Amino acid sequence: MNIIFFGSGKFAIPALKYLLNRENIFLKAVITQPNRKAKRGMHLKPTEVGEFIAQTNFKGEVLKPEDINSKESILKIESFSPDIFVVASYGSIISKDVLSLASIMPLNIHGSLLPQYRGAAPVNWAIINGEKETGVTIFKMNEKLDAGDIIVKQGVTITKSMDAESLESILADESIDILGKVLESLNRGDVKLYPQEEGSSYAPKIKREDGLIDWSVSAVDIDNRVRGLFPWPGVFSYIDFKIIKIYKVEVDLGDYSDASVSEITRIEDEYFNVKCGVGSLKILELQLEGKRKITAKEFLLGHKIERGMKLGA
Repeated sequence: MNIIFFGSGKFAIPALKYLLNRENIFLKAVITQPNRKAKRGMHLKPTEVGEFIAQTNFKGEVLKPEDINSKESILKIESFSPDIFVVASYGSIISKDVLSLASIMPLNIHGSLLPQYRGAAPVNWAIINGEKETGVTIFKMNEKLDAGDIIVKQGVTITKSMDAESLESILADESIDILGKVLESLNRGDVKLYPQEEGSSYAPKIKREDGLIDWSVSAVDIDNRVRGLFPWPGVFSYIDFKIIKIYKVEVDLGDYSDASVSEITRIEDEYFNVKCGVGSLKILELQLEGKRKITAKEFLLGHKIERGMKLGA
């Protein structure tokens, strides 16, 4: 089978590794997003898939088109005579004209149990919204966003110890086993397709401003947001008109009814508490604007923090 792999983010790398090491598969090309300017400085940086494939002995072509749906891209992809596309965390909508070039099927590996959390950031929003379960879905792509017929789904339990980075890694590893089964089924010609159920939900691309903490919601909701937005963009608030990023928290459901929302209610050696709409949060790791990431204990030793102070704009 002639396969073309489309991927850009870290989530895609385990599936790409699998294809590189699989016998009877001809990985003709890897397509990823173009190099972009790094966050700091002006130098161009490849995608995570671009960085990974550059470190292998891959003999096929690596393409980084600005427009995957252009006539030039279509002609180039067609020249590989592809049987199957495998798409994971690519980062652009692929048109019907491109998808039709896969003579057997264009496959997508998606980090949710579709039809839930269609879109760019399914792992983040599953944690932010307090879901107990998510998973991986492999489906046949069509021109609509994550709406094609499903081939297989694999569920994963979300625990309180997971953040977006660790959960994404678990889902990426889970995708390898089911991808292998799907490819075998396609090779035999007995793959089965199931239309997606009703009741879809959407997982939009994460923005930096999604990290701003609303202290009026529950401590559990803020804890979910801390984990769901790690490592990027992270959550933040303000203290003494300076941005404070918060990396690690612990929910405290104690009674602080005499305090107002966002007020510091308790200060201990290892943490300080901030009142939320329901419950409060123990702040354990943080980073003050212009400083390095530190523990709350280090922060309290170097800054005058008192009960009654408030966090927020």
